[in-house]
Amino acid sequence: LVQTWPRSIDDLPPMMDYDIRHGRTYMYSRKMPLYPFGFGLSYTSFDYSNLRVDKNWVDKSGKISVSLDITNTGGRDGEEVVQIYVTGNDGIQRLKGFTRVMVTKGETKNVRIEIKGEDLASWDTDSNSFKTNPGQVELQVGASSADIRLKTKVQLK
Repeated sequence: LVQTWPRSIDDLPPMMDYDIRHGRTYMYSRKMPLYPFGFGLSYTSFDYSNLRVDKNWVDKSGKISVSLDITNTGGRDGEEVVQIYVTGNDGIQRLKGFTRVMVTKGETKNVRIEIKGEDLASWDTDSNSFKTNPGQVELQVGASSADIRLKTKVQLK
C-alpha cells in the first residue's frame, strides 16, 4: 500500500489539522495501523538475510549501495517488494528505496538498492531547506514500514 490505513478514525488528528507531524502519515503516527505503509499480501513467504553495505559512511554528494539476499521459502513462485527505510537522530522512519523482485519457489536472489547521500537530508525548519546532518542513521530493510527484517547503521558525513 502507498498509504497507511489507521485502525480507527479516532487514531487520526482532526480533519482540519493539515500538519502531517500530528500523526497523519506513517512517519509521524504513534498508533499501530490496520495496514502499515508498504503493506502487501503474497501467496508465498520470503526470508531476508545477508544485509551488506558497500561502505559504512556516506556524504551528501555520494551514494551507498545496500544489498541483501531474499529467499522464497514458500510453496509458490512470487514477487516481493523489498523496501529500505532510514531512521535518523529524529527517530522518524522514511522510505528511501524499494524494488520489486520475482523469486521462484526455493530460489535465493541478491537484491541491490542504491541510496544517494542527498536523499538522506531532512527538512530543517530554521533554514526552511533540506539539510544533511552528520551523525549515525539506521538503514532498515523489510516488507513494509512495520515489517522490518534487517538493520544496519551507517555514518552520514
